[in-house]
Amino acid sequence: MALVSISCEVAEIANGVYGADTVTANYVQFCFRRFRLGIFDVKDAPRTGRPVVDKITEIIEIDRHVSSRSIAQELKIDHKTVLSHLRKVGFKKKLHV
Repeated sequence: MALVSISCEVAEIANGVYGADTVTANYVQFCFRRFRLGIFDVKDAPRTGRPVVDKITEIIEIDRHVSSRSIAQELKIDHKTVLSHLRKVGFKKKLHV
C-alpha cells in the first residue's frame, strides 16, 4: 500500500474519532516522515533568536516613557501585538499621563 493511501486512511480514522477536519492526509505524511527520522516528540522545537517579548522589555528598560506605537515601528510588528505582549508581562495602560 502506498504512503498516500495509508495517510488518507489514518487521517480518515483520526477524523472519525476526533471530529471532522482534525488532521489532513498531508499532515499525517509529515508525521510519518518525522517518525522515520526518529523524531517522536510532538512539541515544537526550540526556536533561535529572542522572543518579541524580550525585545519589547529591553526597549522599555532603556526608555520607560517609550510609546507602544514607536515600539511597534522599531520592531516592525503590529501595534496590537505590542499591546498584547505588554499586557502579558504586566504593563497596564495609564490614563491621564
